[in-house]
Order: sequence, then structure tokens, then C-alpha cells
Amino acid sequence: MIKFFTACALIASAGVVHGADLFAEDFELGGSGMSGAGYRTGTGGYAAYDFGSQMYRNTGWEGDVTVLTFSAPVSVSSATLHFDLAVIDSWDGSSSIPGGCCNSDIFTVKLDGQSVFTADFNNVWGFVPGYPGQGDTQTFPRDARMLVGPVADLAGEWYGAFGYDSAYRLTIDLGPLAPGEHTVQFFAGGPGWQAGSDESFAIDNLRVSAVPEPAAWALMAAGLGLFALRRR
Repeated sequence: MIKFFTACALIASAGVVHGADLFAEDFELGGSGMSGAGYRTGTGGYAAYDFGSQMYRNTGWEGDVTVLTFSAPVSVSSATLHFDLAVIDSWDGSSSIPGGCCNSDIFTVKLDGQSVFTADFNNVWGFVPGYPGQGDTQTFPRDARMLVGPVADLAGEWYGAFGYDSAYRLTIDLGPLAPGEHTVQFFAGGPGWQAGSDESFAIDNLRVSAVPEPAAWALMAAGLGLFALRRR
């Protein structure tokens, strides 16, 4: 048994293992790694869609960016960003109605300053059942899975006749990462963005998973080989 734990320690010294997390935060007890715009808040009706009791919400304008900072201890051949997105209140998707009030509301994710995800989300203008407006239906991003379609008042607030909320589970390929510190930026904006109690977003169940470079695998294999020699 001692030999087994010795080998495990050697493997762990290689850094990240297959499918390991570089970062994970569900905001239930805190907000580690987070900075910039945003704050922990109760999930309200989102709790029914795996959001737990706390999420991290940004009610700011386009320049108000929520930032995640994490580190890669070794070179990573493939990293993936996972999180649940709450789209809160009257996001207008890709609609642009002549004479209407609203244009596109866009959610963006950047890794180290480079865009890795951008999409329109729609909680109104023809996408909400029963709403009489005319407009484009949502162009659904391939990286997202809908957890719940537009429902009134999931966030525990009501903004006029247009305040619908929805939720999505996003899986975004970040590609390879060099060892060291990295930043992920989350923000919303666009020509129709109104912020505050009108349009906002929140994230939850935030995780960065990774697969190490072959050199890291080699060190892990060396640890396993030493384990085998000790058994003999």
C-alpha cells in the first residue's frame, strides 16, 4: 500500500493528468479566481436547473468584464472551458425590427484577449411563446445546450412585459495552453445592450479541464515504471 501511494505521488508530480481540472468553482462558498465586474448572488429559480444556491452575476455595461484567472502547471495540449450561463431579462437575439427599440445582444468569451466564443441569445421578439413581436428566431450556438427556454422571472425579478430568463450549458474548446497564468473574460454587449435590471447574465459551475502535453505523459509513465520496479 505504501508503494502504491509513493507511485501516485510521482504521477501527481507530473502536473495535470488526463481529464483533470485546472480550475473549478461553483460559487456556493466563495468566488475564488474571479475579479472585475460581478458579484455572488442567489440563483432564485435557476436552482431548478443545476445552478445550486449561488451564482456569479454581471449587471454591467459592455466594458464591464468578469475575469477568471487560472494557472496551467505544465503545457496543455487541449483545454476546455465548461460553465452554465444564465441569460437574464430581455435579451433580443439577432432581431433588428424596423421602428423597434432593440437590436442584437451578444455574449462573448475571450481567452488571454482572444475571442473563443460569441453568440446572440434571444429571450423575446418572437422566440418567447405568445409574444406578438416579429423578428429572427435564435441562431443557436453549437457550443451551447439549452437547459431551459425563456421563462418569466427565473432570476427573481420582473422587468416589464419583456423580462424573460433562460439558461444554457456551454462547452468551449480553448486549445493548447502554455504553462503559467491565463485569463478568461466574460462580457455582454452589442447595439441593443441595456444592462442593469433590464439585461444581465450570470455564470455557474465554472470549470477548466485539460489534457497534458506528451512530455507530461512521459513523466507520468516514468512514475508508473518506477512503481512496477518497486513491486518486483
